[in-house]
Amino acid sequence: MKIKFKSIQLLMIGLLVGFTTSCNDKEKEEELTPTTIEECAFFTAKYSKAQVWEVEFDQEVGGTYGDQFEAGKTTVLNVVGPARTLSTMQRESQPVNWGTSSDRYFQFKIEKGGSYSQIIDDINNDGPTYIFPALFEKNGSLSEDYDSTLDPASVVCRGSEGFVVRFHCSEEIYFMYFSTKALTNPTSISFKPTQGMVNKLSELGNGKIETQLDKLNKVLSTAGGVTTVVFKAGATYGTMTDLNGNTYKTITIGTQTWMAENLRTTKYRNGESISIVNLDSEWGNERTTAACCSYLNTTDKNRIATEGLLYNAYAVNDSRNIAPKG
Repeated sequence: MKIKFKSIQLLMIGLLVGFTTSCNDKEKEEELTPTTIEECAFFTAKYSKAQVWEVEFDQEVGGTYGDQFEAGKTTVLNVVGPARTLSTMQRESQPVNWGTSSDRYFQFKIEKGGSYSQIIDDINNDGPTYIFPALFEKNGSLSEDYDSTLDPASVVCRGSEGFVVRFHCSEEIYFMYFSTKALTNPTSISFKPTQGMVNKLSELGNGKIETQLDKLNKVLSTAGGVTTVVFKAGATYGTMTDLNGNTYKTITIGTQTWMAENLRTTKYRNGESISIVNLDSEWGNERTTAACCSYLNTTDKNRIATEGLLYNAYAVNDSRNIAPKG
């Protein structure tokens, strides 16, 4: 069954993407699929007029809003017309203005925060983000900005051959298909998602992208750093070492020996690891398993040595014990 609306039109567009590896390098098109995302305001995607298609799809497969695509389930996208876009002024469908000799391309603009955040930025850990399409000329000049009419985009599924991205406003819903290969006047497109809804910015890349969590795992799980803790002059301190290799000062008060520094281990006493978590959405009240993190997700070894790590109650109360033996 095809999707039919009285006041809402569905649009899906197929296109070839070449992702740059620099915000300023707008002309570089060496890669057809993303392998890195730079720390910048744009996630660049380029494609030509001949690689963009409006399609319809079976509602039972993709769902009304494209939120029901299943990994491993092939979807047939029926091509029904040339590419369209949303006119900023008229709020109705218009042909894409590709400029002279098709000298324009789309680029996704990444915005931080906002009340309609769609994707978690787990690369820079800057909080939730949302993405908007914008039409640029090849010299980098903005031709048309879609912020004023389109809600933030959602990547409803991805596969080895491309992405399906949803854009919508109060009057129309758009789906764009980003293909990794050129398509010559197709009547239908066969697409097999490998993943449903994309929730993290790092998931847009087909190659290995180092996220903020990757960086934290490298830093927090190893020893190092110089503490700025001020110790009592004249006091006698002992030492102890955790399973990460961090050495702490200890002090004996009466018959009890206490740590004189903040704990920063990522291992339980039996050697098993404590999960490092860096996103609010994975750290909040709904979490029911042990976790630790650094304050403000810092990777500064000296700050970590001084401040220690933060642990939730599940880690503190775990029978495997986070306190080193003794």
